Amino acid sequence: MNITFKQNLINTFDNLTSEERDQLIEFLQKRRLELQEQEILKSVSAITSLPITKSAIRPKNSRTHQ
Repeated sequence: MNITFKQNLINTFDNLTSEERDQLIEFLQKRRLELQEQEILKSVSAITSLPITKSAIRPKNSRTHQ
């Protein structure tokens, strides 16, 4: 972000009423959680779509029952 853009954001935020600020903060917090959830789901999807290889499978216990 360039400095002008940041300054415009700050000025806009400063011009909001306290109720508008609260609403904006609440919206941004919810959006942040949504994005975090999407990233988690992408990670889980990537992990679960990996092929299972022999090295990923634990060998069975080689001891025989007596």
